[in-house]
Amino acid sequence: ATAQGAAESVIAEARTVLGSRSSGIPLSDAVDEVLDQMDTPDTSYSTGLPALDRWGCGLRPGELVYLAGRPSMGKTALALHVARALAQAGHQVWIASLEMTAAALSQRLLAAEARVDFLRLRRRALEPDDYTAVTDASARLRQLPILVDDAPGVSLTSLRRAVTGGAAKG
Repeated sequence: ATAQGAAESVIAEARTVLGSRSSGIPLSDAVDEVLDQMDTPDTSYSTGLPALDRWGCGLRPGELVYLAGRPSMGKTALALHVARALAQAGHQVWIASLEMTAAALSQRLLAAEARVDFLRLRRRALEPDDYTAVTDASARLRQLPILVDDAPGVSLTSLRRAVTGGAAKG
């Protein structure tokens, strides 16, 4: 799968999700909507990273955000950080992973929350002080409203259905 092929797949999926709006709306209508919203409170959610929130104004309902990059660039770490921040703010979070198991994602979250070296946790070579940090972090993580779905073979279509209220697998 090439990057271009992946991008074309995402665009095709977005067009399917958008349905009748895929043909667009007049700019004047969009401008009117912006002006109408200026008198209402901001409904964005913090990513947990103030600089990112300032740059992109946080996450907003109705917007789809794609996180993309080359392998080992920190996509999973960033996504888990944002998920944890949203859950700590009291929002229900659903993580659908096409590449990692729930246990592997939990291990990454646990290392980040405990502020212990991920590789030491993974190798089970923790320092004595790390055990307390991991125990305390696990108690905090257990309280967060996060669901992790690592079902194999999940497609973009089935993810869309799950998010919009349809079947979780398909």
